[in-house]
Amino acid sequence: MNFKQMQKVLSVICAMGMMMSTAQTTVLAAQASSTETTQSDSVQSSSSSSQESSSSSEESSSSSEESSSSSEESSSSSEESSSSNEESSSSSEVNNFVNEIMLSDGLASYTPDLFKTKGWNVTVGSMNVTTDGSSLSFETADGNESNNPAYALAVDSNSPALKNGEIVANLTYNFAGRAGIVFRYQDKNNYAAVVQDLGTWQVKKVVNGKETTETYPVEGVSPQQGVTMKITFSGENLQVSLNDKTVYNKAFLADLPEAGQLGIRTWGYAGNYAKLKVSSLSYNQIPDLEQDEHGNYMVTFTDEMKRGGWSQQTNDANTNGLTFTDGEGENGYAILAAGPDGAGDGKTIFADTRSPRIANGFIEADITNMGEGRVGLFFRYNSVDDTAGLLYDVGGTWKITKGSGGEQAIAGLEALQKGTPYHIRIEYVGDSVTVKLTNKTTGNVTEAKQRVEGITQKEGQLGARVWDMAAVTVWAN
Repeated sequence: MNFKQMQKVLSVICAMGMMMSTAQTTVLAAQASSTETTQSDSVQSSSSSSQESSSSSEESSSSSEESSSSSEESSSSSEESSSSNEESSSSSEVNNFVNEIMLSDGLASYTPDLFKTKGWNVTVGSMNVTTDGSSLSFETADGNESNNPAYALAVDSNSPALKNGEIVANLTYNFAGRAGIVFRYQDKNNYAAVVQDLGTWQVKKVVNGKETTETYPVEGVSPQQGVTMKITFSGENLQVSLNDKTVYNKAFLADLPEAGQLGIRTWGYAGNYAKLKVSSLSYNQIPDLEQDEHGNYMVTFTDEMKRGGWSQQTNDANTNGLTFTDGEGENGYAILAAGPDGAGDGKTIFADTRSPRIANGFIEADITNMGEGRVGLFFRYNSVDDTAGLLYDVGGTWKITKGSGGEQAIAGLEALQKGTPYHIRIEYVGDSVTVKLTNKTTGNVTEAKQRVEGITQKEGQLGARVWDMAAVTVWAN
C-alpha cells in the first residue's frame, strides 16, 4: 500500500481489514565495573553543569548562579565511588556490560541490572541512585532545587544508543513524583523524556538546549500505586501507553532524529516530591522503517521485521483480529478480521502506529475482500473517533467517514466481489477525496471524486476497520 503526502514525499505500505499483500504500498507525507552494589547500596552524584538556557514551566529555579562541580560524593562502598562531571556520559560511550545486551535478528535488546547502580552517570544536577536488591530508586538530592536548572538527569552509560525503540517499565512514584524516563539522550542539551509532574503527564524534548513540553490528559492512573509505562519512539513519532492504554501518539520528535541512550530525570525538592522507583525496565530496538527508492514509507510484510506498526486498537473480544503471512511479493500479506457476531462492539479498528502523520496524500494497496463487505481503510487516523477513511458496506455501498462528523456516500465504484483481488488508490487533499479501484481479475477500472463537507483535515496515520464478521487481506502494493 502506498501513502503519499503532497508536500514531502514518503510512502507507506500498509494492511487493512481485508487482505493486503506485498505488492508495493507507499505513503507520502515519513546502540562498569565488576563490583556489584549490595542491598541499599547508594550512589550520589552531582554534575558541574553551568547555567542552561532551557527551563520548564514546572521546574522553578531559586538561583541563577552556576552550580558548582561536586566536591563531595558519598558512596556506601569503598570499592564504588561515582563522580559525574558535566557530560560524563555520551551516546557513543563503550558499553562495559555487553553481556546484558542481546541481539535478536540484529536488533539490540537491553535490560538494566536493577542490582547495580554502577553505570548510572549524573550529567545534570544532583541525584541519589540506590538499589534495594530488586529495584532501583532515583531521587533528587537535597539542595538540588537551588541549582539552575533545578532538575537532575542520570544516564545509563551501559545502554545502547537507539534511534527507534520501545521502553517498557514498571514505575512507582512517591507522592508528587516529578520524574520520568529519558530516551534518545545524546548530551544534556539534546534528549526526549516522558514524565509525570504533580499528577500531570507530559512529554518533553530538549533540542540544542531549548526545552519543549506538551501535556496530555490521563484518567484512571495512580502513579503512587504503580504504573506500567510503554514508550515507543520511531522516526518522528512518539507513542505513550499507561497500563496498556494509549494516552499520547503524535509526531513529536521531528527535530530530535538521532540515536541516543536511556536515562532518568527528576526535579524539585528531595523526598516525596522527586523520587521514582523502577522495579522492571526493558529497552529494545525496533526495526527501521521501510522506504522505497523515492524515500516513501512502505510496509512489505516480507517478515516480522517488515510489518510497520500495524496493531489492533479496539475490540478486546476479538483476540485474533490481525494475522500475518510472511513472504516475498504477493506471498506476504496481512489479514484483518472482525470478531464473531456480538463480540465486543461489533467492529475492530487497526492502525499503523509507525506510519507518517500527514494531512494530504495518497494510499495504495492490493486488497481482497474475504467476506461480504464491511471493511474500510483509514487516513488521517488519530483515534477511533478522530479519523477519515473510505468504507465499503454490503450491497456495493461506498462511503467516506469524516471523523466525528458522520459519513457521506461516494458513488461510481465497483462493488467488491468476495475473494477477488483489487488494487485501490485513495488520494486526499483538503476536503477532496479521489478513489481509483481496479479489479485485478477483469481489469475493470472505476473512479470517483468527491468533496466531503466536514471531513477532518488534521494530520494522521494509516488505519483500517472491519466489522460484523468481515475480513480483508491486504498486500503491500
